[in-house]
Amino acid sequence: MDTLNLDSRRALIVGGSGGIGAAVSSVLHRAGVQTVIHGGHDRDRLDGLADRLARETGRRPTTVLAALGKTADLEALNAFSDVHILVVAHGPIIWSSFGSGNEVDVWTRMVSMNLAMPGILVERCLPFMRSEGFGRIVLFGASAGDERRPSRQAPAYSAAKGGLSVLARSVARSHASSGVTCNVVCPGYVDTEYLDEDAKHACRQRSPTSRLTDVHEIARLVFQLCGISAVNGATINASDGLV
Repeated sequence: MDTLNLDSRRALIVGGSGGIGAAVSSVLHRAGVQTVIHGGHDRDRLDGLADRLARETGRRPTTVLAALGKTADLEALNAFSDVHILVVAHGPIIWSSFGSGNEVDVWTRMVSMNLAMPGILVERCLPFMRSEGFGRIVLFGASAGDERRPSRQAPAYSAAKGGLSVLARSVARSHASSGVTCNVVCPGYVDTEYLDEDAKHACRQRSPTSRLTDVHEIARLVFQLCGISAVNGATINASDGLV
């Protein structure tokens, strides 16, 4: 069985200070991975997570606060490309249907942040992963994204997220022989601090199981993907049956 030598690995978690990203940061750091946790805007939340993990493990993660509004902002992460594990949990959504009148701004931002940005990060991290003979890349798609679900409310976002599956398969095809895997996880309605009670109620009504997915279940899935090589180029529906 493949195993991950956690103590010798480094990870960059983009969007790692809240929601799913924070759960992933926590599970990797507690397992002994040397983590670099990126947060976008909230210094208190980022520092609070780092403080908690330091108390729990005796090791403080590296943190970087940088708003990512355009691909040029990725310069803030240039110093952290020498990692064995890359998790991109950042990806804003704009609810804008066809004919809204602001299509240029919407499409430019959605493709830039949800497809181009992960692609650039992947390309920057690949040389080190290849040189080490080990790399694990986990990207996050849209809900039930393995079905390439169409969207009336956010077509630009859904189209950009759908491109991540092609990106993952391209990385797998090109770099599997170097020990690198790249997979996409598509969560459904996840119980995070970003949902207020009204939103949680609405999501439970739409969920096939009438519940929200526990954020720690998603984090454990990411952790498992970091420990195996057989799953590569896959887009995984982790949405409690939301198909």
